[in-house]
Amino acid sequence: MSFPFQKGFIPGSEGCFKHNFMLDATLEDARRNGNEVAVAWLDLEDAFGSIPHHHISRTLQEIEESVPTTWKQSCTILIHKGGNEEEMENWRPIALQPTIGKLFSGIIADRIYCY
Repeated sequence: MSFPFQKGFIPGSEGCFKHNFMLDATLEDARRNGNEVAVAWLDLEDAFGSIPHHHISRTLQEIEESVPTTWKQSCTILIHKGGNEEEMENWRPIALQPTIGKLFSGIIADRIYCY
């Protein structure tokens, strides 16, 4: 999807929803047909045309630095799915995160999802 101007935050434009719909449709088509899909988000500066890129980066860095380290730590354990325990494909990694960190990241994700 390529547009000559940013589509978010423009009255009358449903850019965010249109992009999400197109992405979902593309991924579902790939799943259904067994095709590979590569997704990339490019040009953050253009997505927020009126906000200088360094302001966005600095703000995101300040937010990240204000989150306590213990909220961001995780412990990865392996869960045996069955079969031969010596074969790696019979194990599934699970990252255990602190509850407060998981809640915090979920709240933040919900708030920025449509932007």
